[in-house]
Amino acid sequence: MPSAFVACLPFGVRTPDAFDWYDWRGNDDDVDGGGDNRFATPCGAEQMQKRRYRDLEVWQRSMDLAVITYQRTANYPASERYGMISQSRRAAVSVVCNIAEGQGRAKPGEFLNQLSAARGSLQELETLFILAYRLEYISQEEMQTLLERADRISRMLTGLRRSVEKRPR
Repeated sequence: MPSAFVACLPFGVRTPDAFDWYDWRGNDDDVDGGGDNRFATPCGAEQMQKRRYRDLEVWQRSMDLAVITYQRTANYPASERYGMISQSRRAAVSVVCNIAEGQGRAKPGEFLNQLSAARGSLQELETLFILAYRLEYISQEEMQTLLERADRISRMLTGLRRSVEKRPR
């Protein structure tokens, strides 16, 4: 599928090149046409459309992980309300929010910092999943599933980071 048409896909549709053509700068220079605009998407009435954080597969998967984290922690003991429940939820939310915030930054270095923060929060969340398993709040199977999701997101963050680092500054 040509990357120029990827932004036309409905929300939630996953593509293998989710960050290959990502415009971290939000460049509006050629919105009126005439020149090469890699981020154009000729979708019916919408002539041009910039890539948004919600279009990033890594953001979508991070959002899914945050929702799952909220669902899983709802079954933790009430005594963990201000401990493991709160910490796990905050870490999960931090991952997805740092991706969104970074995409909104003007400079690639700022985006890279936010991606680094997202990765750190993701590793914190992985640690909390392992601890939840050891405390017998989740099963080993649940832990493995959550860790696999987190690992996938981690690899995607690495790919996005490399893509941003390649861009001219």
